[in-house]
Amino acid sequence: MLYSYPEEAATDNWLHECLVATIENVHVRVEANQKLPRWPSIVSEAHRDQLNAKDRDKLKKLISNYNSELKKLDPQERQQVRDAVGEQNQLQQLFRDESNCEELSALPEGVRQPAKDLCVYVFGLLTDFGVRKSQYEIVWAAIEDKVCPFCGIEGFAATSAPSEDLDHYLPKSRYPFAAANLANLVPAGSDCNRKYKRDDNPLFKDGVRRRALNPYGDSTLSISLVNSVPFEGADGLEFTWQIDFQPADVEAETWDDVYNLRERYERDILTPYWKRWIDAFAKFSIDKGETTDVELAAFVPRWRGILQVEGLSDRAFLKVAFFEMVAHHLDAGNAALLRLIRNTVDDLLALNA
Repeated sequence: MLYSYPEEAATDNWLHECLVATIENVHVRVEANQKLPRWPSIVSEAHRDQLNAKDRDKLKKLISNYNSELKKLDPQERQQVRDAVGEQNQLQQLFRDESNCEELSALPEGVRQPAKDLCVYVFGLLTDFGVRKSQYEIVWAAIEDKVCPFCGIEGFAATSAPSEDLDHYLPKSRYPFAAANLANLVPAGSDCNRKYKRDDNPLFKDGVRRRALNPYGDSTLSISLVNSVPFEGADGLEFTWQIDFQPADVEAETWDDVYNLRERYERDILTPYWKRWIDAFAKFSIDKGETTDVELAAFVPRWRGILQVEGLSDRAFLKVAFFEMVAHHLDAGNAALLRLIRNTVDDLLALNA
């Protein structure tokens, strides 16, 4: 991620806490061979009135269904399910590959659908009770650049606009007990969520466990293009792009794999727009009177610094990486790249003569 969400956006979630407590109450009563109490006594006292007033019959039925299927399991199977409730919500440890949890498909078959139905229903209540809106308002107020942190390409709408996608970082189809956990719910651009991540699991690739970035942690990544090579393509006119992440670690590769970043950056931005970025640089250099070869080469780092002020807005982070790469190759004496800039400046000067 290009930035992390503030931790406070994932902390105030009474609905999820109530869900986990209710599920635990169900397990305790099943183990004690006790019937469910009269509705809504199974729900935490602090929130009974809210939940009962919202949709008594639906929630009551879903809890009852879960209870009924749980009672059909043997003690070992019930403990397996109970463990999954806690383990699926140990998100920080899961992202760091410091713990494991069983997916829904590994749990006893009879309890799978009731567990999923109950948890996904409570996830829906996050909207009804305004929890999702409150989370997004905290995120919006805290972030400086109003763009999706997973790609830096898609913009985020204001809180008064229709809400952005709220992506289940760990898919609710596999980890339903974390479906309503705000630490597993991340605002994301619609392309990132619907076209690229979809139902991908950040914790596994081809059955192999891996580490993933924590969206509410403190790890941020940046992009480097320094190892890209100008004018080595088949036509001698394009760049051979090499997109590196800094720091270059396993979490970064998971990030790329889930959201197809290298492919998207190269295909949708770098290849179609790099020449326009050179044009803009040339125009600004002319405006500043920096037009000799020596002046142009010296002005590139200054131009990069100007772009850096824009942060993540207008894809500036990729422009900064591009001109860092340009400066690197000019310092190395790349005559073809300097000639391109020189010709661009001359063309603009001739156009304005």
